[in-house]
This record gives sequence, structure tokens and C-alpha cells, in this order.
Amino acid sequence: YVLHTGVPKIQKDDEILWRFRDKDVIAKIKKDEHIFSTYDNSADGIFRSRLHLNLQTGDIIISNIRNSSSGLYEVDFKKSSYTTHKSFNVIVSDELNRVQVKEGVFVTLGSGLTKLEGDDLVQWRFEHEDHVIAKINKTASSSSTFDGANGRFRGRLELDDETGSLTIRKIAAAHSGLYHLDITGSRHTIFKKFIVFVCDSGLPPATVAGIVVGVGVFLLVGAAAFYYYHRRYKMASIT
Repeated sequence: YVLHTGVPKIQKDDEILWRFRDKDVIAKIKKDEHIFSTYDNSADGIFRSRLHLNLQTGDIIISNIRNSSSGLYEVDFKKSSYTTHKSFNVIVSDELNRVQVKEGVFVTLGSGLTKLEGDDLVQWRFEHEDHVIAKINKTASSSSTFDGANGRFRGRLELDDETGSLTIRKIAAAHSGLYHLDITGSRHTIFKKFIVFVCDSGLPPATVAGIVVGVGVFLLVGAAAFYYYHRRYKMASIT
């Protein structure tokens, strides 16, 4: 997961400082001194080998995010004339959204939002494919669904432009699997995962429930729903 500085490109005299939970410095960039560092031993070592920096923008990348990564992240981007401050409240949950549905009906995977913001970008992905199966770009006022690999979703997907939720109609066994939802915007970022199991309509409910739990444990032990908000302000330097 990536926390963005909002800077398109770091300049020669720029300095970037990332902190975690108000105190621990976890990353630093000071370009004129060629310092590009992450601090594995900071914050009681919970980020060991999991922090990476984008050397062009100063964005920080957290790999294998987990519960211990929850908390307040802050970044100060310092230039000669002003400082930009951003904060991110990160909540990592192990909750796995399991969905069981009978073949031939429809299912809606909810975003958890009542309304998208004006600059939100929504992307739905299936399994571990890089191909997006549905997308909303509020800035461009566009909304699209895609057929997916081998056309498995052709004519079956509907997007709620207000909430970002995805509906799959006439669902079939080929649609069983892991779904990823990414929503990014200036006010929040949300990452959710859903495990969907489509069963034969003739199976009894107890059998279906047992299969769903088994498939969920096999495919994904834990899922992260990652949320943040941020605020930004500029402070003019005292001259």
C-alpha cells in the first residue's frame, strides 16, 4: 500500500520526513545530501524489511500491511519557502468479506460507502489478475465495466455510480474467487477484498457454508481493509 506525498517530482533542495504514531521517524529523504533512508528498527521494528521509498516522489510503500501497521502516519515535505504537511489515519483489519450465492442469481459486493467523493477513482479486480473488471473515475465523470479474461463477465456487471458497489448478475461457477476493491481520493483510500463462492442451487445451505469457509481459509488467511484520510496545509516560512 502506498501513502502519497502529492509531489510529482522531488527537487534538489527538498526534504521529506515520514513519521509514525506522532514520534517515530520511519523514512527520510534529503536529496542534496543524497539521503534516501527507511528505518527498520524504528517503531519497535514492526516495519522491518517492509518499507520502501519512491525516490522520484517521496511516496512511502508498505508491503505486507498488517494490524500492527495501524496508526497515524505523517509526512512533512520541506522546501526553502514553505512546508507541506499531510497525515494519514490508517486502520488495518483482518476481516475477510465472505459471500456465498447460488448459481443463476445476482450478488452485490458493497463498497461500504453511501456516496463517492468528487475526485474518487474506483477499481474492481478479479482474482490475482492485473486487469480491471470495473472502474469509476469521478473526476472524468466516467464509469465502465469490462468483460474480463475469456469474456467471463460479459454482460453481467453493473456499477453503482453513487457508491462504487459492484453487482454481478446471472452469477456462475466461473465467477467464484477473490475480488479486490480499490477506492482512492483526496479524502480517503479504501482497500477491500471479497471471497465469493458460487454453489450449485441443489446443495443444502449447511454444505454450502462449510465449503465457503474452507475455500476462504485456503485462498486467503487474512484480508486488509485499509482506510486513510488526510489533511494538508502550507505554512509560509518566517522571514
